[in-house]
Amino acid sequence: MPDPGQAVGDADLRRLLHDKRLRATPAGLAVLRVLARTHDHHHLTAAQIHQRLRADDPDVPAATVLRELRILTDAGLAHTLHDSDGTASHGIVLAPHHHVACTLCGVVHPLPTTTLHAALAQVSKVGRLSFEGDTIVLHGICPACRRRPRGPVPAGPGATDAPRAR
Repeated sequence: MPDPGQAVGDADLRRLLHDKRLRATPAGLAVLRVLARTHDHHHLTAAQIHQRLRADDPDVPAATVLRELRILTDAGLAHTLHDSDGTASHGIVLAPHHHVACTLCGVVHPLPTTTLHAALAQVSKVGRLSFEGDTIVLHGICPACRRRPRGPVPAGPGATDAPRAR
């Protein structure tokens, strides 16, 4: 696999598909290319991927994007994260990693697995848990959002007296 910080070309993407015993179909390669060229490890919704693909091919069906995302995810070449509102976003997997996500702006950054493996092993041992799934998302507030002034929490439907996460 190419290093996560390096540019990923079509030859690399074809090799990734081949290593997972997938055919390099035009649609699969196109979706993987969009994910690989997304800057700063941002994740994209299926609609955003579809929109980017339509810039080159206006006839590409949304169903094709969804099918290719499922195939790539099942093969471990892509993964899906769900925002607090349930919105699914997708990212490429060039190396095993977890994520940190800002609860205010939604930006997601990769977190190398080595950072968490020792802690997870301890939690598993003490809590007698076995972990399911292949990614962990830690939530917090990013530096940019911490610098922004925030006003009072508006009262409205669903408002509680509980403090907001900071």
